[in-house]
Amino acid sequence: LGVENILSFGDSHGHIFEKVNSIEHFPCPAATAYNLDNEESTSGVNKKIVNTLKEYNPSESCVILTFGEIDLREHVYKQSKAQNKLPEIIVKDIVDNYMKFIKSLKSKGFKILINGPHCGGGDGSTSVPLEERNETCKYMNSLLQLECLNRGICFASLHDIAVNPIYRVNNLEFFRDELHLHYTDNDV
Repeated sequence: LGVENILSFGDSHGHIFEKVNSIEHFPCPAATAYNLDNEESTSGVNKKIVNTLKEYNPSESCVILTFGEIDLREHVYKQSKAQNKLPEIIVKDIVDNYMKFIKSLKSKGFKILINGPHCGGGDGSTSVPLEERNETCKYMNSLLQLECLNRGICFASLHDIAVNPIYRVNNLEFFRDELHLHYTDNDV
């Protein structure tokens, strides 16, 4: 990457970077992609990220962002019902807000990598079937990937291996619990 610092910010799914020696991970519990650009969000993550990044030289730093799973599991369908809009429209709004934040970091000179959600959550998370949430996750990742491609931002997601493409259920051999992937071979 040609950078001195690799910084990771993310919801609990960002913890996969925690044990990588070359990456400094900053947990951002309960943060949503939708509210990252909101300086007054209740999670306070916008301020946490912005204030942390003030300590780093943008030209020497790469920022990995891992957000979106909470949006998929908790907010997309709730907002779809509340606003009487299709879930796809809610996902588009989430991606648009997320991209505003991403563009603001990129405009400061940081290299950005987006780690897209790998699944739509576990079975006990909501009344919406897992298969539907995983399809929505796939849709969100396709929008994120396109937006990132158009802006020269790196994008990756483990959705293709975490979710069975035919049955649209989670490939549980990759998970340490119903929501999270294994961190290393030692945490099984």
